Amino acid sequence: MTRALVFETPGLMDLKSLTMMGVSTKPNTTNPIGSFGTGLKYAIAALTRLGTPPVIWVGRNRYEFATRRDEFRGSQVEVIDLIGSHDRRELPYTTGYGASWEPWMIYRELEANTIDEGGRTYVVKSPHPGSSLDNKTGIVIESEELIACHERRGEVFLPNATRQRGPLSALPEVEVFDAPSRHIYYRGLRVYTLPKPARRTYNILAETALTEDRTLKDPWLAEFRLKQHVAETDDERLVLDVLHATKDEYESEFVFYDSLTPSETVVRVASEQATATGGASAHTPLGRFVGAHLLKTAPRVDPFERWPRPWRVDPNMPYSNCIRDANDQPVMVATFVSDAAIELLDLVVAAVNRDAPAKPDAP
Repeated sequence: MTRALVFETPGLMDLKSLTMMGVSTKPNTTNPIGSFGTGLKYAIAALTRLGTPPVIWVGRNRYEFATRRDEFRGSQVEVIDLIGSHDRRELPYTTGYGASWEPWMIYRELEANTIDEGGRTYVVKSPHPGSSLDNKTGIVIESEELIACHERRGEVFLPNATRQRGPLSALPEVEVFDAPSRHIYYRGLRVYTLPKPARRTYNILAETALTEDRTLKDPWLAEFRLKQHVAETDDERLVLDVLHATKDEYESEFVFYDSLTPSETVVRVASEQATATGGASAHTPLGRFVGAHLLKTAPRVDPFERWPRPWRVDPNMPYSNCIRDANDQPVMVATFVSDAAIELLDLVVAAVNRDAPAKPDAP
C-alpha cells in the first residue's frame, strides 16, 4: 500500500508563491515561524531532486512537477516545470536549489507553513482524490521518509512548547524543559544543533532572526540568551544541572559575562554547592561567575584602616612586602623588575603619607 503525507491549509494558494521570489504573505497568522517566502521553493526543489515531487491541489485543481534537462553556461541543469491541467510553466529555480536540504528539513518547512496557516497534517492512502479540498490547499507527497519525519515530529517541533510571545509578554525569553537535547528550539521549531548534548532542552521565545533555511542567524546571541536565563533563574534544579554538567555536556561550556547579574537563588545554590563539594563546583563556569560577583559586591576594605599610616619602604625587604605600615606589617604585594623600584615605591609612599599623622614616639 502506497501512503502519502498531506499538508492541508485553508484557502486557495496563489501560484505566485511557487514562482515569485522574496514574497511571504501569511494572512492567517500575525506571528509566523517563517518570513522569507523562499522555504516552499526550497522544499519543492529538494523533493523533486530526491525523486518524490509533490502534487499540489488548489481546491480541485491539480498541479504536479516534472524536470527536464537544460544547459546553462556549458553545464547541465535540471529545470523544474509546474504542470497544470491546461498549461506548463518553467519555475525560476532548478533541482540544485536547496541542495543541502535533508528530508527532515523539508518536513520542517512544510509543517511550519501548515502551522502558520492554521492547517493540519495527516497520512492517507495514495493517491489523494482531491475531492475533499474545496476552498483548501493540499500538498501531497508520496515519501516514506517524510512520513517517518512526521511520525517523529517531536524531534523537529518541540512538544508542548510555547509558540508565541508578544513584545509586552510576561513570559520569559527562554523556556526550559527538563529533558536532554542536542538542539536549540525557537518557538518550538528546531533551529540549531548543539556541539554537545545538553542536560536541558531550551526553547527561545524572544524575537530571534533566522536564516532562509530556518536556522539561527546569530548562534552567539541565542546562546547568550540561554546563559542570561540561567544567571537570572530561580529554578534551583536548573542551577544544579548547570553546576554539575560534565565536560561532555553543553552547559559545561557556558561563559557568563560580567554584564550579567546572578539571582539570589543562583548565588545561594552555587555557594552551598561550593561548600558541599569542597570547592570543586566553584571552578565551574557558573561557580566562577558567582565567585566573581561576590568579590565584586563585597564591602571594600579601606587600606588606611587595615594598614595604619605612616607607611615606609624597607629596601632590605623583597619587593613583595617591602612596603610596611606603622606597625611594621607588610601593606601589599608589589612586584617590580627594575632597579628603580625603590625610588618608585618611595614616591608612592610619600603620596600616601601626605597629610597623614606621624607615628607617635614610643614612651
